[in-house]
Amino acid sequence: MLPPYIELWEELKRRGGIAKDTELFKILKSKYEISRREFNKLLMMMELRGYIHVEHLKRNEKLVRALR
Repeated sequence: MLPPYIELWEELKRRGGIAKDTELFKILKSKYEISRREFNKLLMMMELRGYIHVEHLKRNEKLVRALR
């Protein structure tokens, strides 16, 4: 089984490099025991390392873009 950050990266690539955070969370939640808080930490870690960019659309909705 792949680590969650690799699974997230692969799913982003499958979707053309862009997806909503809710869609990505559902996919990771079905494969891993991950909380919303852990998922947000994962997004933050990947954004700080320059792999993704997270853009806020609405109050509880974010757009995730692959940068590399």
